[in-house]
Amino acid sequence: MSDVVEKQTTKSFIMNVLNGLALGTVIVLIPGAILGELMKALLPMWSGFATLIAATAVATSMMGLVIGIMVGLNFKFNPIQSASLGLAVMFAGGAATFLKGAIMLKGTGDIINMGITAALGVLLIQFLSDKTKSFTLIVIPTVTLLLVGGVGHVLLPYVKMITTMIGQGTRRTHENFLFILLCPDINFEKIPF
Repeated sequence: MSDVVEKQTTKSFIMNVLNGLALGTVIVLIPGAILGELMKALLPMWSGFATLIAATAVATSMMGLVIGIMVGLNFKFNPIQSASLGLAVMFAGGAATFLKGAIMLKGTGDIINMGITAALGVLLIQFLSDKTKSFTLIVIPTVTLLLVGGVGHVLLPYVKMITTMIGQGTRRTHENFLFILLCPDINFEKIPF
């Protein structure tokens, strides 16, 4: 067993993936959250703020790459392994779309699919880490991107449906609880839940 693949429990594996997801999400969203509205307000004063607004949008679209690298760092991967995982997660996340021979970055992608892809990528990289030896630079990025990134990309439409259902359920729950909070003097027996 290599120094990269340590003995781990299911709980520690899941926590490493979730911590990488959380940290990567915060890293890419903070610049836009802090500077986005401020720069939009100051845009009439200096047109250079448009470039900075675009930079925060690009950072947001790179969420998959950053999440993959953060998950890799949580598993103590070397730079090749972490970057390879980042590329696979970026490809599978859905932020990059291909249209008429051009690559477009739009939005952040599907974070649930990123988590699934990152977990699969970690398992593959851990499996291959002892077997590739001096061919690591050639094998790990290629196999991780094609195999794990490809599987994640195929799963993307199905995971998007699940993500949409979760969002709709959250919205409905929020509306119902908001209604209850705003109207505390209601007869709940007449409400069709």
